[in-house]
Amino acid sequence: MRILVVGGMGIIGGAITEAACKKGHDVYILSRRNITDYYKKLGAKGIQGDWKNDDFLISIVNEDFDVIVDTLVVKKEELIRDTRLVDGHCSHFIYISTDAVYMHPDENVSEERNIKLDDLKWTYGRNKREAELYLFDEGDNYSFNWTIVRPTMTFGEKRIPVGFGSRKNEWTLVNRIINNKPVLNYDGLFPHAMCHTSTFGDAVVELFGNESVYGECYHISDDKTVVYRDIYNIIGSIVNKSPVVIEGDLNILKMLHYGKYVEMNYDKIPGFTLNNDKIKEVAPSANYDVDIKKAVYEEIEYLKNNYSSTQEDLEYNILTDAILLLYRNSRNDYENMDKIDSYISSLPKDYIRILKLYIFKSRIKAVLRPLYKMLRKAIGIIR
Repeated sequence: MRILVVGGMGIIGGAITEAACKKGHDVYILSRRNITDYYKKLGAKGIQGDWKNDDFLISIVNEDFDVIVDTLVVKKEELIRDTRLVDGHCSHFIYISTDAVYMHPDENVSEERNIKLDDLKWTYGRNKREAELYLFDEGDNYSFNWTIVRPTMTFGEKRIPVGFGSRKNEWTLVNRIINNKPVLNYDGLFPHAMCHTSTFGDAVVELFGNESVYGECYHISDDKTVVYRDIYNIIGSIVNKSPVVIEGDLNILKMLHYGKYVEMNYDKIPGFTLNNDKIKEVAPSANYDVDIKKAVYEEIEYLKNNYSSTQEDLEYNILTDAILLLYRNSRNDYENMDKIDSYISSLPKDYIRILKLYIFKSRIKAVLRPLYKMLRKAIGIIR
């Protein structure tokens, strides 16, 4: 089959690209970046450009594809635009949504779970659900068949399966553990569904052109759930360090980084598990029982070889250290307070000043946030 993966080198798109190439499909990656040698060796072909540009999109889809996988859509308006322009140019359109459309926490969730839009507090999940509802309502008006896929928290070579980690350079977290720097955890020891990239990619490829999946939605996860502290301990065993794990205070995170707080509070940390029965019926050959220790070892080896020499995620480090500084100054009975105190005392004075400035600015933003929200609401009413 001739396959177009929009955003085909990201954590989600890359998994689909790799699996599709290994299955012998004729795969095209659309990205703003040049296709990397890794995907070239797999046999994928690169198309560089801006998918958000109508003229460019039309010029690409005019070549026609059997399957188009769209990983970039977040909002309903984006999906309306994409489906309108690809109509007539593919047989099967796959929209990559998210498991954030489900309420968290929850257990053994099936695709039949009732989803109330008003219950979704995270804007990202709400936007994705609104896009899904558009396909359910209007999808039959298009010439193509469609399927919705909801990935859960996906991990692979470039992403470590923890809730509070870096997304710019995952080696940053590993390096903190190597250097005995405290790391933060927010899951309260509740298990969370996870999905290895190999599982996700293999399952999605099984959907290509399968008539039984048209007009359906599927979530995909590994059968085993994860407690994030187990991942920290696995990392520690690999790098021969005992990780200093501090249980996070959501109120402090909310004050310092509201966006990260919302993501953690409504998606990454509540106990959440999925029922895989539906996807297994149509994609039985995917491996839903990934060896988590082996997978994390492979991730760390990849990160060490490819990212350890590049700049670490400064924003992640500053946010983590600012939280620890507030813990130390509060003198509350936080876990491992002696280690927090020792770590903060070891930091250079210039860096402490940077952390204090970050905290000051974040507090100002936290105070002003309700005012901005009221102003946006007032402007919306006027319009």
